[in-house]
Amino acid sequence: MYGAEHRGHEGIKRSVQAYARVLADLRIKVKERMIDTDRVTSRFTVTGRCYGREISFKGITISRFEGELIVEDWTVTDGWGMLKRLGVWRSLLIALRS
Repeated sequence: MYGAEHRGHEGIKRSVQAYARVLADLRIKVKERMIDTDRVTSRFTVTGRCYGREISFKGITISRFEGELIVEDWTVTDGWGMLKRLGVWRSLLIALRS
């Protein structure tokens, strides 16, 4: 997931599927949205369960629009925070599964 580049609807689908493989009951909740001319910034929280442990981490996406279409997205998530919450052994199991 780190350094991954996803394009178009298929890219969005692959990105969400990657999180869904790690987190059962995946939920993404937008906490705040700010609009500035052709850009929308969304702050969100991702939650789910992994090996019986509830996991939650945050992220931010900046989307640039042309007309009514998103033409670029930049997303940052706290993946390191997610791995810390999982613990070292669970993180290793996930890495081996991937």
